[in-house]
Amino acid sequence: QALSTWTPRHRRLTQLRSRQPQPAPAMDPSWSRASASRGGQDEMVAAMHSQNPGPNWPVGGAEASLGAYQYDWQDGMSADLGCSDSVGAMFHNMGMSGFNSSMQDWDPYVDTETLEQIGPECVPTLLRSFRNQVWELSKSARYCRLVQHALELADEQGQITIVYELRSRVVEATMDPHANHVLQKAIELMRPTSVMFVLYELMEHKKGTSDLAKHRYGCRVLERLIEHFPTDQLAKLVDDMMCDAKTLIGHPFGNFVMQHLLEHGEDKHRKQLVDVLSRTTQELRWAAGHQHAASVLDKALSYGPPEQHRALAAKVLSIDGLLLEMACQRGGFAATQRLFKVVGSDAELLLKARQQLAEGAESLVSTKHGR
Repeated sequence: QALSTWTPRHRRLTQLRSRQPQPAPAMDPSWSRASASRGGQDEMVAAMHSQNPGPNWPVGGAEASLGAYQYDWQDGMSADLGCSDSVGAMFHNMGMSGFNSSMQDWDPYVDTETLEQIGPECVPTLLRSFRNQVWELSKSARYCRLVQHALELADEQGQITIVYELRSRVVEATMDPHANHVLQKAIELMRPTSVMFVLYELMEHKKGTSDLAKHRYGCRVLERLIEHFPTDQLAKLVDDMMCDAKTLIGHPFGNFVMQHLLEHGEDKHRKQLVDVLSRTTQELRWAAGHQHAASVLDKALSYGPPEQHRALAAKVLSIDGLLLEMACQRGGFAATQRLFKVVGSDAELLLKARQQLAEGAESLVSTKHGR
């Protein structure tokens, strides 16, 4: 292959191989353990590290883990691929691309039926292939699935190595149709302390967290944060969204974030949302008859203190015709079923609910959800 067609890193590696071994220059301590056994080769590692500096990992951290994977630097190929025969054979024919391989070489393995052929033994090779390419791969409809699979297979240090490349791009990744799945996977699999930068960057979004909650993909990342992060660390994020709670409750995407707050949030946030839903008769009527807000009302009747559920159900039943209206709506069907479970132990409220639906039986059977 012509030298002119190689990447700058390949040309740099070729130049370094032609030199005599030199004493290793000063570099991040995390590289010392991995490079000590390579003699003159550690200059090459230090050069690459200076061009693409990583975080200040402690000794044995993610960068050290990556550097510890062994290469046959003279031949430009992995000395110990540790992969299955088919994947190993693929890399045997890559030559110089064994370090910074073209992701097209993974094409035969990224389909749903063949992705599982890539097992934990391939993680070192995957990390080498991903280096400095995670952002571009995450935006790809095809390769974002491979990045997610690598996160599932890698240990904590390997996961940090992958996700670290998304720093300063979190908001952009959150709104990307493919990269948002990588962020979601990282939040699901990794400890909150390892992906805390995701939370910080989202809170610094110029348009506010409510803007993210209203986004088709942004709402999903916020849902994963609410599911997996401690509530005290999410306090500022949640407080910002609560300032716009009513708008989010009725939003096609924001309502899912509000539902997650009711399911996974603190009791004080549940109470705030219930107050927004039922502060006045007009607001409760709006919530019960709104396609998206009714789904939030369903969660309000499902999570939190039981006495709060009964009080909310009693308010719904106190408004003439509201239960019937809610039962006929697509979004209110589940909330109506939940209300009957809430009042099941209260004979008076249960009788009242049955009477209201019986009086409107003709209207119920004329609608899809009422039936």
